[in-house]
Amino acid sequence: MNLCHIKRDKATIVLSSSAAGMHDSLESLVTESFWGKKIKETRRDVPILMYHDIGKPGEYGDRYTVSPEMFRKQLEALYSNGFVSVSLSEYVNGIYRLLPPGKKPVVLTFDDATKGQFRYLVDKDGHRHLDLNCGIAILNEFFKKHPGSRMKATFFIDFVDKHGRFQVPFGQKGYEAEKIRKIVSMGMEIGNHTLGHVNMKKTGVREGKNSLDYLDYIIGLIEPEYRVRSFAYPYGAVTGSKKEIAEIENRFDCACMAWGGVAPDIGSGKFDRYMIPRIEIDNDMKNLERYVLRSRG
Repeated sequence: MNLCHIKRDKATIVLSSSAAGMHDSLESLVTESFWGKKIKETRRDVPILMYHDIGKPGEYGDRYTVSPEMFRKQLEALYSNGFVSVSLSEYVNGIYRLLPPGKKPVVLTFDDATKGQFRYLVDKDGHRHLDLNCGIAILNEFFKKHPGSRMKATFFIDFVDKHGRFQVPFGQKGYEAEKIRKIVSMGMEIGNHTLGHVNMKKTGVREGKNSLDYLDYIIGLIEPEYRVRSFAYPYGAVTGSKKEIAEIENRFDCACMAWGGVAPDIGSGKFDRYMIPRIEIDNDMKNLERYVLRSRG
């Protein structure tokens, strides 16, 4: 492990100070023990899960919606099978290798910044509270139930849904900036999904670059010190343009596809940080069981 590389990216892997009871960052395991076991680096593949909406089937349809009950069931299944959440940055930088034997890494990602991922409910008197069945609330609930887990995830945001309709990130006007700041303060990551959910195979170089630029600019206005490090191809459509590929490589540390199965260990000849495979998770246990729970850690 390149310790200098770890230190250089320290800011991306520090855990949220607001998460009481959370273990030290994986970076600290270079010299310390984790859950009473001495650590040594372990090469392993990493499942990267792709979610969209959390809630009842609606505008995203059956395929892209996972019910709150199923989401809880999936998180519990991961936990009981020894999986520990690591961030996308921790995967790309190799920090996940510091997990001890018996603890397996998994990355949670959420595309399209849907309302079901982070929703406030407002009562008739105008008082608001967090919807306990939205994604953020369920993750927080899960962490409190299992303090040994790590609440890590990446949210790939855009301003246009896959049907071409304008929407602010997480679907509630007036709350988008607050939600983005909250996600960052919780130690999770924000990624770029283009401003207009553009198909990188079909768009011209200028349109693709502008969509990337504008979204990063807006995020910068909301959270000036935050650097967007990751990108997810809308529709999973990987650009064929060398100029657009160069733009993505110059701008981001990594880019995710929407298919491909389990992501390889970073030491594998199959590893490509700009073509990272993911596993689509639906409202059942099929893909989780096929690609994740039956794998060897």
